[in-house]
Amino acid sequence: MFEEYVPDLDSYMEAWNELAKATRVQNELNNRLDEIVAQVYLDCTTNIMYTVSGKAPAISLIKESYAQIGHTPESREEIAEIKQKLVELEERVTLLRGTIKVEEMKLNLYQTMSANSRNVAAY
Repeated sequence: MFEEYVPDLDSYMEAWNELAKATRVQNELNNRLDEIVAQVYLDCTTNIMYTVSGKAPAISLIKESYAQIGHTPESREEIAEIKQKLVELEERVTLLRGTIKVEEMKLNLYQTMSANSRNVAAY
């Protein structure tokens, strides 16, 4: 009777699997970004090329500039690439979470309809 309302549990599980994979990639990219930023801090505070009057640049300058965009052409390119991938992954994660939520709502609706058909009353 209510079989047409039964959610597809295979697609529900697939969405969970995809969410796990996307989250893993997101974490890996965030870890790589942290590594690059750490290298930026290290280079900017120890490399004479970044000193001004023999002093390393202020940490706030490094944090607000070099750490955001990179301090070398290679780091700039890698940071920009990682940030773009993170934006795309966040969109994917949001869509997957929405899919999972909809499937959960379908399951709850099916359970309610099934219980109501059996005249189950909550006392």
